[in-house]
Amino acid sequence: MNKSRYKRIKQKDGTTRDEHRLVMERHLGRNLSPDELVHHINGDRRDNRLDNLKLNKRKGRNMREFDYPSTLLWRQMVKRSEQRKRDRYYSGWKKYLLEKEKR
Repeated sequence: MNKSRYKRIKQKDGTTRDEHRLVMERHLGRNLSPDELVHHINGDRRDNRLDNLKLNKRKGRNMREFDYPSTLLWRQMVKRSEQRKRDRYYSGWKKYLLEKEKR
């Protein structure tokens, strides 16, 4: 396994490759292009069963720009979390200013 916790397979030429990419390449019968990524549906990076893998085209520079539901939900959760932080910050300032006016 590498730092990102993907299972690695050592090739005959001495190089290592991610197992999930090899499984998808074997299934498709061709090499994957650099703009193709393999997504683990259940989120477990060590679960490289074919029914747990989904091929995605890269749309942007990072994983957040894919069109699968888990990413869309993640983006919504982050947006809500950031809004809550802003609300807490400003409500704290409002309380402070109101108390300051009362003095």
